[in-house]
Amino acid sequence: MESFRGGFYKDLRKKSAQDLIKMDFPGYAIGGISVGEPKEEFLDILRYTTPLMPKDKPRYLMGVGTPDYLIEAAIAGIDMCDCVLPTRIARNGTAMTWNGKVVVRNATYERDFRSTGSRM
Repeated sequence: MESFRGGFYKDLRKKSAQDLIKMDFPGYAIGGISVGEPKEEFLDILRYTTPLMPKDKPRYLMGVGTPDYLIEAAIAGIDMCDCVLPTRIARNGTAMTWNGKVVVRNATYERDFRSTGSRM
């Protein structure tokens, strides 16, 4: 797996994609766009770069973990994503649920033993 780079410069992203595709890697990744930039800039580069990637090889987006970004990535044609966010917030007592984030360290949940797998 090799990563397309180029920051927010579309010409550099295109050049990176062209050069890496010539090397015929088993898959390709988009990196460096999920580091705190505004969502519209992220989406712009995601939507620009994904069509440059071969459709017949895995397409991976690095460092994306919030549900809204995961959905945007899937819509754009990305096959895989990863991020430290879900495990980081879990270590600090927060769970992502169908109903949003739940801070399980809150006193409200001290004696709540309901299943976390259900849609409450």
